[in-house]
Amino acid sequence: MIDQEAHIVDYIGVLLRRKWLILAFSVILVGAAALKNHRVRPRYRATATIKVESHRGPIAYLPESIRYRDYGDPDRTINTHLRTITSYPIVQRAVEATLGPTVQSPDADQPDPKVLAALSAITARAVEETNLIHIETTHSNPQVTMDLTNATAKAYKEYTNRKRVAKIRDNVQWLTQEIDEFKEKVKESEKALHQYRKKSEILSFKSEKSLHLKELSEIRSNYNKTRVQRVELEAQIREIEQVLETKAQYIPAFLGEELLRSLNAQLVSALLELTRLSKQYGPRHPRIIQTQTYIQSLQAELNHSLQKAIQSKKSKLRVILTKEKSLQMAMNAYKKKAIQFEGNQIHYALLEREAQSNQELYDILVEKLKEINLIQNLQAEEVTIVEMAKLPSRPLPSKKGMNLLIALLMGLSLGAGGAFFLEYLDMGLKTREEVDRYLKLPTLGTIPTLRRNRKTTSKKDYLNLIDQMRAEGSIAEAFDTLSVNLDMSSVDKPVKTLLVTSATMGEGKTLTALNLAISAAQSGKKVLVVDLDLRRPSLHKVYHLNGDQGFMDSLHSIYEINLNSGKLGPLALSDLLYLLKARSKTGRLSVEKNGTAVELLVKSGRIHSIIKKGLDEPRKLGQLLLKQNALTKSQLDRALRIQKSNGQPLGELLMELGFVAKDQFKACLKLQMEKSLQELLLLKKPCFQFVETDDIRTESYIREIAQEKDFFSGLGSGSSSPLLKRIASRSVIKTDTPGLFISPCGKIPANSIEFMGSERMAEFIKTLKEGFDLMIIDSSPVLGAAHTSLSPTLVDGVILVARSDKTNRKTVLEAKRQLHLANAPILGVILNGIDLKRHYYQYYYHHYYYRKEEEKEAPRQKRGETNPDRKDGKQAQHGKGKKEAHSEKKGKQPHATEGKSPVQKEKDQSPLQRKGGIRKTGGKRKSSP
Repeated sequence: MIDQEAHIVDYIGVLLRRKWLILAFSVILVGAAALKNHRVRPRYRATATIKVESHRGPIAYLPESIRYRDYGDPDRTINTHLRTITSYPIVQRAVEATLGPTVQSPDADQPDPKVLAALSAITARAVEETNLIHIETTHSNPQVTMDLTNATAKAYKEYTNRKRVAKIRDNVQWLTQEIDEFKEKVKESEKALHQYRKKSEILSFKSEKSLHLKELSEIRSNYNKTRVQRVELEAQIREIEQVLETKAQYIPAFLGEELLRSLNAQLVSALLELTRLSKQYGPRHPRIIQTQTYIQSLQAELNHSLQKAIQSKKSKLRVILTKEKSLQMAMNAYKKKAIQFEGNQIHYALLEREAQSNQELYDILVEKLKEINLIQNLQAEEVTIVEMAKLPSRPLPSKKGMNLLIALLMGLSLGAGGAFFLEYLDMGLKTREEVDRYLKLPTLGTIPTLRRNRKTTSKKDYLNLIDQMRAEGSIAEAFDTLSVNLDMSSVDKPVKTLLVTSATMGEGKTLTALNLAISAAQSGKKVLVVDLDLRRPSLHKVYHLNGDQGFMDSLHSIYEINLNSGKLGPLALSDLLYLLKARSKTGRLSVEKNGTAVELLVKSGRIHSIIKKGLDEPRKLGQLLLKQNALTKSQLDRALRIQKSNGQPLGELLMELGFVAKDQFKACLKLQMEKSLQELLLLKKPCFQFVETDDIRTESYIREIAQEKDFFSGLGSGSSSPLLKRIASRSVIKTDTPGLFISPCGKIPANSIEFMGSERMAEFIKTLKEGFDLMIIDSSPVLGAAHTSLSPTLVDGVILVARSDKTNRKTVLEAKRQLHLANAPILGVILNGIDLKRHYYQYYYHHYYYRKEEEKEAPRQKRGETNPDRKDGKQAQHGKGKKEAHSEKKGKQPHATEGKSPVQKEKDQSPLQRKGGIRKTGGKRKSSP
């Protein structure tokens, strides 16, 4: 089932299930609150109002480091006042003024108890948007309340006044000290300024600075001019040298000598003449040679003149370089002097500013000291009492009702929290929804718990306890509904054998099985309840039986019969074959009567072959083959002649000759063995002998046929065991409830574990349930007793019983897992012991319906009437006649079949009972459950 979300009804159900826990928390807390209210004395409150003023200090214009600050953020200032009012020193002064002197000081490890009590009683609160503060005191004595409030206001006023006076005194003292210090600083700074001016021999820094600047400007101007001249000379020299190198035919313009210009003109004219003559004459012409000679002489004279000009320019350059260097040195000297002058001027300025600053501070301090001396007696008080506290006339309103309400709410909250926490820790299965959610199994039914009172029978009296459970309308109807649910869940495959088990002991599976059987019997079914709880059998206790005889005794007695030899009389052949099969014996069984001898080869309890001794057996087999048209008469005669001569088995010979097919021969052989077996069953009191041996060799063709599984599987299957039915019927006991039979566990043998999952157990259960519509088996718990539990595969369905609120779901899950491992056909879960009141929301309709039914039936019971619609057996109990009631008083028990017709009596009996094998219950049974 898909895990559904929790609904509000689920939460309400948790609260209702844990209502006693919630009630306990609520009662404890409400009781504690009521006790506290009873001890609380009336409280009185008195209020005094003060006003606080924030004044700027009288030296507020001093530097930040020496400013007298008593102002800032208004909220912070008000909060400071509030904390100071309720501080230990202020309250201690108020207590000493009101209640007497205190012993301990505020610095002591153990403060005065009176002061501590006053601290918890006094509060201070600010009035919004004002500078007013209310001082409130709460106390059980109205006079003490008023006196303590007024004393606190006065103590705080005195505290602020003392603080203001002390602060002004400290400021005057500080200013006086500062004035003396600054007076000495002014003298020292003036003296240092004078000495520095004298040392530097400077009258005025301004005149000296202008003179130095003028001289430095002239030197810098001459230096620049000289530098320009140097650059011009260097350029002219480079140009003249370039003319000499390139032999250029021009004279630079800066050379103004007439000689150089004349030589250059002549040179140009001679070159032109040489050019003209070169066009007319050859290179060796006298005129050309003469002209060339003339040009060379002019060029040499011109170069000489240019060399002289270069030397002249270089001489001027050396002079100018010397002048430039001297000017640069002078300029650097003036720069150093200017830098030194600037440094002296800066130091002088620092000294001058220090002297001036000291003088200004000194003047300010003197002025502020005069102001303080003038206004120290004129400043208003910081705290004033606006209104004194009055004697309270009535106590404060009581909060007893609120305390009780808060305690109740806290109790409900803690109880609800504890309820949900315990619900979280609870691992038990409580509702069908939890079964579906955690086990993933259907819930076949929910059985309410029996409402116990003073008259309720002890659990040890099981029979009367069942009567009371059946008398409980809701429980009886729950089992009737469970019986119907089982029928509805197995429409396609009806459940004939039902195993009822649980995870552990104490789940109520035995009573559940019995009540389910009673409901099924009352619906018209014949029901057998078998107790197979080998750990704690209890069915015999329910019906007050001794427990020495029962299911296990009958089962064990079957296997104590001697099978070695004997005479078949009480023990039929079918019983003998069944016992061999049940004990898985292997060997040779010989049966003989009046000359008829038959040998049965048994392997693991199953017939392996049947050999009838006699000379005419081969011929009978041949005649059977003829009837089946498997061969002809001539083929049979030929095979018999051969068989007589060599002794070879007839069947093997027929198949070798190809006269008979294997399938045809197998069918005839099986039919012959069936006839032989039927003849054995008809023999009256034959003698038998069984030899247990593994030597059961037969003819090869029979061994080959025997290897086929379907050949001997049905051989003799039609035979039944009357002995098994007789012994099984001994364990069945008829109860007073019509249609209900029981089979107690009986005495448990030492080797009972070997029977639980064996084939003999399956055969015994199969025989026992014949004639019953339903067999309910009460088995051992799954966990802790798996070796004593019946194999779940022997039944049609398994029901797991779990007790509500007690069974751990992990335990049931483990039981479910083990059942699944055993391939058990689990039908579902029966949730037993449901508390209808505790699980109110889950079972509201169920509870409401049966309450109404019981209310309707109560008047009828008082009048001796019965409800014809009830099926839980109460009609038989309350509707008896006077004769039956009289017989019960005498201890006589009316049988369930009295007053019925023979046909009805026959219907109430099982086939086993009609053979006389079923006993009736004895004990102290008083009425039908």
